[in-house]
Amino acid sequence: MRQPIPEDVANKIYDILIEHAGCYDPTKKGREDHTRDSFVHNASEGTWTEFRFGGPLGFGGKVWSNAGRWYVNCYPEDRKALQKKIIAETNAALDKLFEETYGEPPPAW
Repeated sequence: MRQPIPEDVANKIYDILIEHAGCYDPTKKGREDHTRDSFVHNASEGTWTEFRFGGPLGFGGKVWSNAGRWYVNCYPEDRKALQKKIIAETNAALDKLFEETYGEPPPAW
């Protein structure tokens, strides 16, 4: 069974996606952020397993909640040097947030 994530933590995950992974932030354009609302709602309801955010990771850029971890990845064909760097930095920030919230995450595969 999936575990709900508190709304404040879901918002922090979304902040990490904006800061580290280039996730689109419509609040910078003065528009409502329905994408954030949708992500936070699904995460806090416990129905989130993956969320597509694209950006510099391409159409396959997603954040996952799987096997007790939060992580980002993209399609292999989009994974160049820049994308590898973005993935590593974003996953490190997600691991840090997970550890601050729940303790050490399980090891990556």
